[in-house]
Amino acid sequence: MKFLNLILFVTTLGFIGWWSYDNTGELRDNFKRGLIGAGVVATAYGMVRSGNGQIFGRFSWFWRGTSKFCFLYLLFLTWVVFHTSKDARHLMSYIDPNLGKPVTKGMHTYDDNCELLWENVADNIDHYFWIHAINWFAAALIVRDVVFLNFWSVLDEFIELSWQHMLPHFRECWWDHVFLDVLVTNTPAIFIGVFLINKLFGLRKYDWFGRENAKSILHWDLWHNHKRLQNVLFAFFIICVNFLTGFLLINSLWIPPKNYFNIYRLVVWFILANLAFVEGYHDLDTYGTPANKEISSEYRWLTSAILALEVFISWKFRHDTGNLTEVPWPSYVTIPWAIVVGLLFLRWAYLRVFKPIPPLSPLKNGNKASIKKTQ
Repeated sequence: MKFLNLILFVTTLGFIGWWSYDNTGELRDNFKRGLIGAGVVATAYGMVRSGNGQIFGRFSWFWRGTSKFCFLYLLFLTWVVFHTSKDARHLMSYIDPNLGKPVTKGMHTYDDNCELLWENVADNIDHYFWIHAINWFAAALIVRDVVFLNFWSVLDEFIELSWQHMLPHFRECWWDHVFLDVLVTNTPAIFIGVFLINKLFGLRKYDWFGRENAKSILHWDLWHNHKRLQNVLFAFFIICVNFLTGFLLINSLWIPPKNYFNIYRLVVWFILANLAFVEGYHDLDTYGTPANKEISSEYRWLTSAILALEVFISWKFRHDTGNLTEVPWPSYVTIPWAIVVGLLFLRWAYLRVFKPIPPLSPLKNGNKASIKKTQ
């Protein structure tokens, strides 16, 4: 994200968070504040420079239109965050009469019987099993890098293990993590999606880690280039937070897992992810070249704003949420994560300070000339 756009993002979302956090007034007053807040966010988004049509090719008109569909979701979240949790949950019932009711605390968990028997395995093949397969096929079309995708697939399982003490729905048997999730659904869907990128859709594959011509994993450009490491870490941060808000948000707003609101949110995030990943990769790929000036931060700004508001709503309405257990974080979770995050930050800081990329030099394995059109 460009520096000025980052300042605009922090200022806008900081103002919305400050103004909306302690709202305890009447519904009518919060309703008006929500509309004003949505106007502020709309104005700020309008100040972000656009102009990414060249990287989306002949379908740029479609992505411009669908991005406005996501923009409506941003305005909706802004309006919701100004209400109290009681009013927000009640207002959701006007969208769907089935909403506005407490989510049962007895939702199905996946660790009821972990003996490796076919009956137990079949019991865990539900709608989430098929959503897994569809999501990872869609993710393959967006990310377009099989190594990145498989690392992401395993990372999701570690996120579930790290949060299962707070989100009971994440509790799974070992064979559910290894077989049903990673080997049976995620990996086949990833490879099918990546295979079809060129064969059927004619899309360009990406190399997020800078693996091209590298002798080993230690020679990947990721470990020697602060710009690439920074972009990849930011992408994984967005991915992890988005994965968690998919569960935390519906808990906070009392939305059951099988409600149509979740489908709408998945469609929004499929569009957002495609826009932001294409924009982000071309920003990375053209870094240090004149072509980089043509890349805006429009879609990454929109994506980050929506995610920030989802997180804020999940936090503000976290009490009395149904399937969320507020317990202290165990040290066996916090210490390993702190070590990993700390080491990655130190590596980035070392590269940024001692091995900066010359401002007019293109990234290794990057586009040396100009932006390649990509649908």
